[in-house]
Amino acid sequence: TVVTLHLLCCQMVFLQATLSGLLSVAAGVGDSSCSVPQQESVLLQTRGLLHAKLDLNASLRSAQPDLDVCRFATAYSNEDLINNEDAQNAYIASVLKWDGKFASPGAALTQTGLTIDHINLNEDGVLTDKGWYTAPSKESLHMSMLALVLDQTPLAYHFLADTQDAAEAEAMRRLELIINAYEDWDLECPACGGFIPWLPVSDSAGFGTVKKYKMPALDNGQMAWGMVSIVEALEAAKQRNVENAAELQIRFQAHVDKMKDSVMTIFQNAKGKVQANVDVKKPQAAIDPKDYKRKGGLTDPFEGELMLMFVEIMTEGDKRPTAKKINQ
Repeated sequence: TVVTLHLLCCQMVFLQATLSGLLSVAAGVGDSSCSVPQQESVLLQTRGLLHAKLDLNASLRSAQPDLDVCRFATAYSNEDLINNEDAQNAYIASVLKWDGKFASPGAALTQTGLTIDHINLNEDGVLTDKGWYTAPSKESLHMSMLALVLDQTPLAYHFLADTQDAAEAEAMRRLELIINAYEDWDLECPACGGFIPWLPVSDSAGFGTVKKYKMPALDNGQMAWGMVSIVEALEAAKQRNVENAAELQIRFQAHVDKMKDSVMTIFQNAKGKVQANVDVKKPQAAIDPKDYKRKGGLTDPFEGELMLMFVEIMTEGDKRPTAKKINQ
């Protein structure tokens, strides 16, 4: 399904970051095992901070992996990563655990459950400052990982905790914070129809306010499917009688319905094309085609495609465009 593909894509985004950046980033969340710069870092070497040359053709050594060690990559041989399923699972578990330390309150997540678009690190991987803003594309990655945990996808729980039960409890806690923020945003901008622009975030509140309400269709296509994945995952959690799952599902479904009902009015131009960017003229107004300034085409092969899929699959009746009315 589209949702499954989106979630798999999100998983791959997290996994692909490991060798190039994750090992130094983990130090920024205050873990003692990463307090010393990695002495076999290609990044540090290319910056002239190391004198030793690395043998990039050498195989990684084989060892029993330790999930509590953030410098985990050297615990695996090339052969194990290619052919050994146990080693592959342990590697993915480590990636998820240490990415989860990054995507956590105090690092790249606010205390109100919202993502922070970027944080700055020094050469030692120590956090120096944060961007304190987010975008719907960043929100989608966090939402999708929470959905994978609730759906009990194998290994996903490592992103949040050491056990499935603890991870599930943390996912539910974060989902409560997330939907609170989006419901508050709906009051701030009912004309946004459930979608969001780039927004400031803080530890003391949800989304901040903006002077101009500029909403990207590309990023919001990702966020929309992230929301859908949560609704589906909460259905599974509800069947297991997870506390508050039914209530949260109702609230997330209401938000998805809001996006379904507004997406064509907001992002479709007069010729029936779905456009890349929309400026909301009157954020407190009712949803009206005249209240939006649209520009740009959906040329991105991933984000743009997700918005078009949301339009094609999720809209119904007279709100659903024909194939000739949307970008191909």
